[in-house]
Amino acid sequence: ASSTKASIDASIDKTFTGDFVVESGTYGSGGLSPTLAAELASLPQIDAVTGIRLTAAEVDGSSTMLMGADPATLSEIVDVGIVEGSVSDLGATNIAVQEDAAIAQGLELGDTIPVRFAETGLQQLTVAAIYSDWDIAGDWFVGLPVVEANVADQFDMEVFISLADGVSPDE
Repeated sequence: ASSTKASIDASIDKTFTGDFVVESGTYGSGGLSPTLAAELASLPQIDAVTGIRLTAAEVDGSSTMLMGADPATLSEIVDVGIVEGSVSDLGATNIAVQEDAAIAQGLELGDTIPVRFAETGLQQLTVAAIYSDWDIAGDWFVGLPVVEANVADQFDMEVFISLADGVSPDE
């Protein structure tokens, strides 16, 4: 768990463009209430917030931890290097694919990929974005609508925060 946390921290340092990360101290189970991200987003000092959720899933036959984030604000806080499509297009039936994984599997925007969740079973998700930076999201990530539709327990592992213009970290 320690080395996984250290690896995640190093990845965040590389692609994170925000100002703060609130960590739950968990990885994949339990964590912070999603209401924390909502409460932080309502503060005038905050420009953008996204909760980061992890869930076990099987993507195209392989087990993985699938990251979920708010598609409306993720790109304001994290730079995953969008190559095609848009993070904001990650609705309840969409997935983003890392560029090398997309090439290896012959995936393009609009293609579907099977994703199996423990609670809802097999779902066909449509590729809405292709990105280059593997560090923070791995080979696949989804918007929170996918996690909310397919996972019973809703907890944020982390909350990423970007301050409003002119607001200092002390404020």
